[in-house]
Amino acid sequence: MSDAALADAAQADASFTPVSVHVPPRPVVHASPAPTASAANCIIADPEGTVLAAASVDALRAALAPVHGWHFEVHHRAALDAAVAAVRAEASEPGDEVLVACHVTAVNEWGREQPRALIVGRSGVYRVATSASGSTVDHVRKSGYDSVRFVEATGECLRLFGSERSERADSSEARILGSAESIGSISRSIASGLAIATGSKKANADEFENMREYKPQVLATPPLTKPHVAHVLSCAIVAASRLHGNPAERITEEKRVAALRTRKNTGGGFAL
Repeated sequence: MSDAALADAAQADASFTPVSVHVPPRPVVHASPAPTASAANCIIADPEGTVLAAASVDALRAALAPVHGWHFEVHHRAALDAAVAAVRAEASEPGDEVLVACHVTAVNEWGREQPRALIVGRSGVYRVATSASGSTVDHVRKSGYDSVRFVEATGECLRLFGSERSERADSSEARILGSAESIGSISRSIASGLAIATGSKKANADEFENMREYKPQVLATPPLTKPHVAHVLSCAIVAASRLHGNPAERITEEKRVAALRTRKNTGGGFAL
């Protein structure tokens, strides 16, 4: 390289101004999204210590305040609003009110799933059927707390056991089926209902014969989960029944299975 070329290169190096380039850091991807404020506000941190332990209706109402933040599909929300209005219109006791309303999938006696609105009131539990659009109410059924004996929350399922005669005894579907199994089930339900009405039913007999099962259909956004919703509903029902003067008992699936096994082995009643 000539002396002139070397001089030109040295002059170019002397006049070069370095340019800094900013490279943004790569975002960190977490396994699950951080809970939003609205989702966190839906959580009842200690259902047993607040909802279940409520010593008054005011305390129970305050403990259940976060449930008003539960979110549902648009048509489920419309069905809930219609169901709440229907329950308020049909309130059978002075001072009755809606404490919790939740859209659920109800499982009937034949294992068929049906959309329902489940409403916990001060005097009982209501299950409401609405139209597909949720704009109209088809029917309202109430289980008073005097007929609810045990409440179980297992996973995403809420189960109520009681002395109320199963609807299968009055179901046209059962009459149409006409099978030996259906007829036997109807006969057992009728006999159970008559025994309760006459007061001749033995204590602790057939505690779990009449069961209603519900699966909450809440839009669960972490940390809100469907098992948490089922758990809160079970605590609300037990607390409301106690404040009403007809306390139901919370049980677990394990305790129920063990109790039934004990009955089978002893051939008689048992005490939970």
